[in-house]
Amino acid sequence: MQRKLAMFNTLVWSVVAIGMIGVVGELFKNNRLWNFRVADFIDLVITAPIFIIMVVLIYTKLPQEEDHRFLRIVYMYAAGQLVYGHAMHLTANSINVFSTVVQGYVLPSDAYALIFFLDEKMSHVLAFSAAVVVFGCLLIADYQEPSSFDNQRYLSPFVWGLVCSIGFGFAILEGQALVLGLILIATIAILWFYLWKRRNQDLKQYLQTGPIIAFIFAVVPSTLGLLIIYRLIFGSFIEPLKLFI
Repeated sequence: MQRKLAMFNTLVWSVVAIGMIGVVGELFKNNRLWNFRVADFIDLVITAPIFIIMVVLIYTKLPQEEDHRFLRIVYMYAAGQLVYGHAMHLTANSINVFSTVVQGYVLPSDAYALIFFLDEKMSHVLAFSAAVVVFGCLLIADYQEPSSFDNQRYLSPFVWGLVCSIGFGFAILEGQALVLGLILIATIAILWFYLWKRRNQDLKQYLQTGPIIAFIFAVVPSTLGLLIIYRLIFGSFIEPLKLFI
C-alpha cells in the first residue's frame, strides 16, 4: 500500500503544481520576457522539468517484477510522448510569438497554418492521448495489487479527484479540445468500468482497493460536470481567458 500511496501522491502533487503554474502562465500570457511570452518561458524552465521529474518518480513506483515489464514499457512510451507533445506546443508557440509579435513579421499563410496545426492540433493530440495512457497504466498498476486503506485515506483520493478535475476541465477548454477530451475521458472511464467488473466486487469495496482507482472515479464525472456547467453558464465552450478580454 505504501508504494501505491507514494505513486498516487507523486501524481497528484505533480498535476496540482503543473495546474497552478499553468494558471500563472495564462494570466501573464501576453507579457514578454526577452523573446518569449511569460507563459512559454515558464513552460520551458519550470513545467517541463516537473513533467520529467514526475515521469521518473512515478516509474520508480510502478511494479518492478518481470511480469509487469510490458506495463512499464507502455508507461515510458506514453510518458515520452507526453513530454514530446508539451515540447511541440512550447516550440510552436515560441516561434509564433517571436515571428509575429517580437519581430513583427507577417508569416506566409502556409507557414502560419503549419505552426497553428503543430501548436493547437497535433501537440494537443499527442499530449492529451499520452496523458490518458499514463493514467491508464497507473490505474492498471493499482488494480493489479489490490489492498485496502482506512477511511481517511479512502476520502483523500476523492477530494483530490474533485480538485484535479477543475484543472483537467479547463485544460480541455483552454486547448479547445472538447471532442478529443470527451473521447479520452470516455476511454479511461471504459477501462475503469472493465477493471471493476473483472474484480467482481461491489462499488465501495472496489474503491477501497487503491487510491488511483478512487481518484479516477472522482475525476471522470467531475470533469464532465464542470464542462456541462460551463456550457450552461456561458452558452459555449469559449476559452476561459477570452471571457475577460
